[in-house]
Amino acid sequence: MRTTYPKIKGVNWSKIHDTNTRKFLLHVHTELKQAGGSLDMHQAKSVKCEGFRVGGYFDSEDSVLAVAMKRPFGAWVRILVHEYSHFEQCRYDVPAWRNSTMPNGEDSGQILWDWIEKKGKVTDRRLVDAMYRTLDVELDCERRAVENLKRFGLPINVEAYARQAAAYMYFHPYSVIRRRWYRPRHAPYMYPEIIKAMPVTLAGDFRKISAETILLFDKYC
Repeated sequence: MRTTYPKIKGVNWSKIHDTNTRKFLLHVHTELKQAGGSLDMHQAKSVKCEGFRVGGYFDSEDSVLAVAMKRPFGAWVRILVHEYSHFEQCRYDVPAWRNSTMPNGEDSGQILWDWIEKKGKVTDRRLVDAMYRTLDVELDCERRAVENLKRFGLPINVEAYARQAAAYMYFHPYSVIRRRWYRPRHAPYMYPEIIKAMPVTLAGDFRKISAETILLFDKYC
């Protein structure tokens, strides 16, 4: 029996040949709809989020998940899984999601980013606290993403995904050490030498970064 798929903004079902990816897209669409939100898949190389061009985002205020699909198949599927995992964090109000907001209501990621951009001042203690909170919510998200890759049988190499995610996790403490983020098109997960040095799981502690990893980030990012 032929499956009838619903109309989703930006999705051409005939061009998605993997059955499990179709099922996952349908699942994400259904879950967002039940939560009063929407899934927006864009036929573009990037989408705009808070003034930046990104591969995708989850807007918790409006419960909108957006992904740029004009990328290699594996790339947009990885983005979709990541952003859906953020949606899960929000929907189920997991501790890491709650704690990404500082006690005074400020967003921990914004505090870190403003410091990197040299906007305003922040104490060392508050800066490290904000970085840990930002790291923790992203690490929880990536662990969920790995489980979702397995659960839905998506055609993404789980070990490779975990290594790439690990590189991104380690960049958080690095950003405090060097007071900078990676350059455009120089993300740490893009470089084979960095990926090769990363752990194959996300079970470890990413708050401490080795001198070797710092040098790799200095070299490539």
